Amino acid sequence: ESVYIPTEDRATLCVSSQVGCKMNCLFCMTGKQGFTKNLSANEILNQIQSLPETDELTNIVFMGMGEPLFNYDNLIKSIHILRDRNGLNFPTDGINVSTVGPVEQLKRLREEHLKIQFTLSLHATDQATRNMIMPHMKSNSIHSVVEAALSYSERHNRKITIAYLLAPGINDRASDVRQ
Repeated sequence: ESVYIPTEDRATLCVSSQVGCKMNCLFCMTGKQGFTKNLSANEILNQIQSLPETDELTNIVFMGMGEPLFNYDNLIKSIHILRDRNGLNFPTDGINVSTVGPVEQLKRLREEHLKIQFTLSLHATDQATRNMIMPHMKSNSIHSVVEAALSYSERHNRKITIAYLLAPGINDRASDVRQ
């Protein structure tokens, strides 16, 4: 599954890294469908190259089906091909990985020489709320996720975008705003 989003000044393609998803986040229907498989690097890249508007793309975001960092090797391989001058020669600043932040994979990403953008799907300011919203991330404390994300940011001099979906009565309290 991929989604093409053209605007006046940009053309973004959201790309899947998996068929289905293991995360089962409270707000996402993909997780309710279950997980089928990781996509190969070729299958990931095919989503990009099969788009008739490929030459118009300014942004590629790994945020379709699945948690991109749980298909780490194929994700990184596809990003290297995207960036390679003999590959698609896509600009680094136009590549974004959207992740719920599995800590071990974030640490591995920090050591890559990619300098890509990334979005951290946090969706909570405390561990209990995040556990409810993202039950499969319980083993990754919110503190360690943020720490790993900041470490990547510092090493590669990249800003991190924080995604925070407001769920009424769950993570939209005044205390959440202050936190």
